[in-house]
Amino acid sequence: KHSLVYIPKEYLDENMCSIAINNGDTLKCVPKEFMTKELCMIGIEKNNHNLYYTPREFRTRDLCSKAIKYGNSLRLVPRKFHDEDMYLTAVSNNHWNLQYIPKHLRTAELCIIAVRNSKQTSTWRVNKRIMESVPNELRDQVIESLNEN
Repeated sequence: KHSLVYIPKEYLDENMCSIAINNGDTLKCVPKEFMTKELCMIGIEKNNHNLYYTPREFRTRDLCSKAIKYGNSLRLVPRKFHDEDMYLTAVSNNHWNLQYIPKHLRTAELCIIAVRNSKQTSTWRVNKRIMESVPNELRDQVIESLNEN
């Protein structure tokens, strides 16, 4: 949704932007002068891809944590917030986040969680693209874990 683009700038204010975001508009259309940390938080609750339109100065650990709970937004999270907890939350909520974790930090636990989640979303089969994200040295362990369940 982009309803804010149809409103003349002289009629826009912080309240109008808040109403639009609460109704599902994207942060992309919010003028800089009305962009606030609170508005970004609301936008991310409505659509995790709004993290893309969130100004860098508003991208806090809390805001980024919220975004990854709603989808595959790990690629948009600043590296300074990347840690084991962030990765665990990310793959637990969306298996596609595994591909955005640096290969040398992909643990067996993270890979198993991501692959199991991919299996749940694609009926009974493991998603091939997710298996490609599992480092070679962990694939046997991941497959063995899947066979146990």
